Amino acid sequence: MSDAPKNPKPWVAFAFGVALLGICWGIAEARLDPKPNLRHPAIIDTAYFAFALWAGAVLMQLQASRAEWHSRASAFRVARAAWVGGLAVFLVHLGLAFHLAHGWSHARAWEHVEASSGFGPGIFVSYFFTLAWSIDAVAWCAYPARYALRPKWIAVASHGFFAFITFNATVVYGHSPLRWVAAAGFALLLGQLLKNGLIARAALRPLAPQ
Repeated sequence: MSDAPKNPKPWVAFAFGVALLGICWGIAEARLDPKPNLRHPAIIDTAYFAFALWAGAVLMQLQASRAEWHSRASAFRVARAAWVGGLAVFLVHLGLAFHLAHGWSHARAWEHVEASSGFGPGIFVSYFFTLAWSIDAVAWCAYPARYALRPKWIAVASHGFFAFITFNATVVYGHSPLRWVAAAGFALLLGQLLKNGLIARAALRPLAPQ
């Protein structure tokens, strides 16, 4: 059973409201303090707003039953709203990062990635992450029926990639106390994933003879 509400409209509005708050929050912080700074609060805060929406969308997907997902019920609609809202905040985060931290210079972004991770070409992984999330969100909105029925290996591969990048960005290389909130979020997602695995194993276990 899913924990999704029977009426998804308030939760869809809530997800978009959080996204709008994150965008306005980041822009306001940038306007109040426009000085370049690699760790500008506007960059950090929008990253964690985007993470919160991303994690919420993933949790809804993990909690939804296969029947609910294929029928595009409440969980599908709420997760989609959080997914699209998270992408919107992330795009603002990316713009603020290039404006406040890198002066719209790819070379400076490369140098920052090189200094922080030791692998400058990793900047292209960030570009690919942005492109992949954008394509995924467009596909979810434009072709919801096909998206709901996409092969499981595609969903696993895409979510594995998104989770790997997000975990590194918010926990491994995070420089804010919010990294511990992100770590707790990943622990929650992992717990739900393990719970799903146990439920699936129980469903496959043969019934004991009466």
